[in-house]
Amino acid sequence: MAKSDRMNVLFCQPALGYGGSERSLLTITEAFFDDAQTAVYMLAGQDGPARAEFEKTVERMWMVDAPKLRKHLGVVPRFLRSFWTVYRQIRDIKKRRSVSLVYVNTLMFPQALLGAFLNGLPCVVHIHEIEARYPRLYYQVSLLLAVLIARRIICPCRYVLEQKRLALRPRLSRKARVVYNSSAFDVGPAERSIDGTVRLLTIAGIDRRKGIGDLVPFAKQLTEMLGQRSYTLQIVGEISDSAFHDRVRRELADANLTDSVTFCGVHGDIGPFYRDAHILIHPTHADTFPLALVEAANFSLPAITTDSGGCAEAIEDGETGFVVAVGDTEAMAERVTRLVREPDLYRRMAKNAYRRYLDTFTPPRMIEQIRGVLDEAATESGKSSIKRS
Repeated sequence: MAKSDRMNVLFCQPALGYGGSERSLLTITEAFFDDAQTAVYMLAGQDGPARAEFEKTVERMWMVDAPKLRKHLGVVPRFLRSFWTVYRQIRDIKKRRSVSLVYVNTLMFPQALLGAFLNGLPCVVHIHEIEARYPRLYYQVSLLLAVLIARRIICPCRYVLEQKRLALRPRLSRKARVVYNSSAFDVGPAERSIDGTVRLLTIAGIDRRKGIGDLVPFAKQLTEMLGQRSYTLQIVGEISDSAFHDRVRRELADANLTDSVTFCGVHGDIGPFYRDAHILIHPTHADTFPLALVEAANFSLPAITTDSGGCAEAIEDGETGFVVAVGDTEAMAERVTRLVREPDLYRRMAKNAYRRYLDTFTPPRMIEQIRGVLDEAATESGKSSIKRS
């Protein structure tokens, strides 16, 4: 097929890191890049450690100085200037590449959303946020902009549509499509025994909202409950609040837990951590639909998470893991202890987790659903549709 017949998609991503939304987007761009009928471009607002990986999945990447709304709202002049910068960059890309559709991968990149609209390009917005995590005003303004401008809105879970005080709820519901995240790791079902040292894993940014502070009382309670049974807890993720990170480390040291609980920093390849673990611990206080829960299922890991956001949609409580109340570290420690003391339950949950992954969270399933969303948006705007595989 001639290049002019292809769907030219411009993916807009505010930062090129290794967060859950970025890892999910890598799966999407890689699949589209391998499709001869889709041309994949990218506009990024800030550089990051995942840039080299993204560049392998797009035909061309452009970098602009565009701060992410959530982290840089305080830099008001620079943030406001970035709207003009992004608008001009999209205008130039449109002239050179005949863009068919713009895919904005987060509400925290409103510059790209408005830039697409002002350049007359249909737009799809992928929401990765929930209101509870952000100051209501700018979350609501960004969501309202998406509802008014975007052709379609992709939500990673049903919970996004169940939030209180949603603007223009009927219109949002008409445009919204729920597409669960997927795991891109190529692994088969794993047979594990929870013998010897119990190996626990947390994949999350080092941030209060991720519940990292709860891991200190959790570790204390788990130490008491397990008795002579040893355990390790590895925490993998970017330090977003250094003062908070230092405080947690001091608390762990004061409790003599530094031999059991370790911070492992940021890793581009987190597969080895999953392979080595027995159980994923996700103590989040504010989350949407964490990719870590999906990846754990991919690696046949039971997960213990809180009932924050859409976490309960990722876990079948009592079947693929456990869901506890936010902040209930005692319940979390009790669930770990139960899995350790009931190896048959552990093996059943591990098997069920992988079954859940196959049924719901595979990349082909996610990609096909996203293709359908983009096809709807493109057809509605009169553009060429995307061929389904």
